[in-house]
Amino acid sequence: MSSATGRNIKLLGYYVNEGIKLVRLDGRTRKPIDHEWQLAKIPLEDVEKHVSRRGGLGWQCGEASGWISAVDNDWREAIQLAPRFLPDTLRGAKGREDPSHYIYRSPGLGFHSFRGLDGTEIISLKASNNGRGHQIAVAPTIHPEKGPYYFVGGYNPAAVAELDQDELRRRAGMLAVASLLARILPPSRGEGGGGRHDLMLALVGYMLRSGESADAVTEMLVAAWELRKAPREGVE
Repeated sequence: MSSATGRNIKLLGYYVNEGIKLVRLDGRTRKPIDHEWQLAKIPLEDVEKHVSRRGGLGWQCGEASGWISAVDNDWREAIQLAPRFLPDTLRGAKGREDPSHYIYRSPGLGFHSFRGLDGTEIISLKASNNGRGHQIAVAPTIHPEKGPYYFVGGYNPAAVAELDQDELRRRAGMLAVASLLARILPPSRGEGGGGRHDLMLALVGYMLRSGESADAVTEMLVAAWELRKAPREGVE
């Protein structure tokens, strides 16, 4: 066994010691390979053999893993804006990309998907009870195009923040809205576009009438504009 493989196998033991339920994944698709994997209990030695053969590994999120929960950011805008909206915690990344997984303990969270105008997933909240499984790929899985999965700063269970489910949904929802605004914000007139002020004023009015606080609307709007590198006078 190579030293790298040995470190990978040891990592599985660390996960299990923290009460995390492991899921065997297809190394190419990163999909679970076991029948009824949400309820199945795969012996650790079988998972170790799978990983030693370069198979993928996942964590089952939710009740099965002591309410380990994940904010899974899919859109580029969500990945870039996540540090502005999500509390500091253990973060997962792959290859050269910025972290896309923010790991929390959030009892009762459940699953929720935030989608864009085109139907693609901006963010998903991954947690559920034992009967409805959701999982995330983790180290030592290797993405076939992007490279190895890893935890920023290494795997440290003490870094996992505990967050109330309602607060986590609220912060993730704000992140999703800011990501959507950043994507649909028209170019400035200097870039050949225009109308961004009119669009944003209409959206602000809609959000305020829907019960969002002025502070939350400001936070989402400024994040979107700054991501699109709007000039300071535009943000003001």
